[in-house]
Amino acid sequence: MSDQFEQLRLGDLDSHVTIWRYFTFPKFVSLLVTRALWFSKLSILTDPLEGMTPELTRTQLKRGHREIEEWFPDEERKQQVRRFVEVNEEDGRELIVANCWSIGEHESQKMWHDYVGNNEGGPFGVPLNAWLTPYAYLTSVGGWAR
Repeated sequence: MSDQFEQLRLGDLDSHVTIWRYFTFPKFVSLLVTRALWFSKLSILTDPLEGMTPELTRTQLKRGHREIEEWFPDEERKQQVRRFVEVNEEDGRELIVANCWSIGEHESQKMWHDYVGNNEGGPFGVPLNAWLTPYAYLTSVGGWAR
């Protein structure tokens, strides 16, 4: 795992940590009415690197794939092996879904802009500020995780 990222598990969080969810007012209402979280496919997110393979990992995978290429006599299969990483990324961006949350003491103007936008949010953008533990919060709203 990269030094840039820290693995985080919900059970490891301090009970006083603040978790933010930035979304529009209609999405907030939908959360309350449906008692369900919305998940977006990675392919519709604005970050073009979402779901992409980090460069170091890509290099290591490609190195291993060159060895696998030798297993096949025909060029068609070798070409398929050469495209493993790219095909995985393309397929993954269509198949993998995400629901983004942020941990921090204060709300972020940048997060408002990135997740709610200038046109949709305005005074209707609503952060879901989970001041309880994540598990306690989810179980207190509509009986989730029970």
